[in-house]
Amino acid sequence: RASASRRRLTAHPLTGARRDAKLSVMRTVRIQDLGERIAEYVGAAEAGETVSVTVEGRVVAEIGPARHAAAMSDEDVSRMGIREGWLTPAEIDWREPMPDEGPPPPDDPGITFDELMAELARDREDR
Repeated sequence: RASASRRRLTAHPLTGARRDAKLSVMRTVRIQDLGERIAEYVGAAEAGETVSVTVEGRVVAEIGPARHAAAMSDEDVSRMGIREGWLTPAEIDWREPMPDEGPPPPDDPGITFDELMAELARDREDR
């Protein structure tokens, strides 16, 4: 029965968040209290939690999990960005082919470089 009550927890494919995850309150510690319990806060950071360090009520630092950005894949960086709120997921899956939106626009040859330079010279004659 003990194993029956344990479900396999899967992560969301974009955010990496566990499906049973709940919003949690970030821990805060005063700088004066940090030293005596530093091992506890580093352990929390190792477990993925971020601990805010305050001085006179202002957050001045955060202790959190190590970020190894150089070793992270593009997908990992995307997941982290979505989780942290600095990246918004696309509404369209760009890996899927785009629907046909009609014929391509007609060819517009425009003007040649020499024609452009001649026109530019004419425009500058007035100055």
